[in-house]
Formats: sequence, structure tokens, C-alpha cells
Amino acid sequence: MMPIIVTFTFLLSSIFLPAFNHERPTYPSYDYDVARAHEIKPHPRTIPVTGVLSGFNQLRLTLIVSPTGAVVHADAAGDGKILKFWPLLQNEVCLWKFMAFEIDGKAVTAEIEEYVDLVPPERLPKKHVAASVIQPNSKVRITLERTGCFGSCPAYTVAVSTDGIVFNGRGFVVAAGNHIEHRRPT
Repeated sequence: MMPIIVTFTFLLSSIFLPAFNHERPTYPSYDYDVARAHEIKPHPRTIPVTGVLSGFNQLRLTLIVSPTGAVVHADAAGDGKILKFWPLLQNEVCLWKFMAFEIDGKAVTAEIEEYVDLVPPERLPKKHVAASVIQPNSKVRITLERTGCFGSCPAYTVAVSTDGIVFNGRGFVVAAGNHIEHRRPT
């Protein structure tokens, strides 16, 4: 008797449960690199948010993009401490625009993957100091270094000085290696 009840229950559930299944429809899916190539204007990858602590604070976004390129739905996943900031960002993300994703030349609704990094807001210095006066014989050197990340972030060092420019591209840059341009005498 028990096997008959189990079989009957299984048959009924297979008939009626799909009608109650309100899962989101599936769309063609595109990864981060394809999505990034379809951006109409660059979207902010790093967003300052009050209350975020320093460190790795990344949200993985799943966006549904209409055939016209509008974000019609946005979900975020990530660490719970960071995910609590998602409601502050959701409206901004929904304003992002993309070129149409196409299949066989026809624009389609697409599911894409995106990422944003949350950082604390910039802290201004407590005391401002006037810049030194530059004389013809002054020696000035300003250096910027960018390090890699867990993705394809450019890694390089560039130094601009009164003697010229030195660029050292280490990864994910167009001009890898050392490049030097000396200042020409005037």
C-alpha cells in the first residue's frame, strides 16, 4: 500500500508543481568580458560607500539586460558584510546601459555577469600644505604604482619627473616592460 501512495504522490506532484514553480525565465548568459565589451559607457567598477571598511569588498552582480540594453533586473551576491550595502547601489546599477546582445543578428534579453568593488570614501587631509615653487633647476619626481588584483587589473609603475617619464608595465597593460622618455633640453 505504501509504495502505491508514494507513486501516486510523485505523479500528482509532477503534474501540479510546475504550475506553481515561479522560477525566473532563463536567458542567454554572457560572462564578464563579453558584458564589459557591451557597455555603452564605462560603469564604475570601484564605488565609494560610507561604512565600508578597507579590504576586499566585492559584489558579484547578475544582471538581466533587455534587447534595448537597459538593465531590467539586478541581483548581487557576496559576503554578508558587504551585501548589506547592495540596496544603496541597486538603483545606480539599474541605470547602466549596454549595447544589445544578439543571437543570429537579433537583439535578445540577456543575463550577464558584472562585478563592483566597494571602498571607503576618500579621506581628505586634515592639513593642506602649499606646493613648493618650482625653479628652473628644481628636481621633481612623482610616482604612481598600480598593483594587480584577482582579475585583469593593470599592474604598472609610472614616474614623471623633470628629467622625463619612466613607465614599467608588469601585467595587463598595452606596453609591457620598461619604457623611458627623457626630457629634451629647451
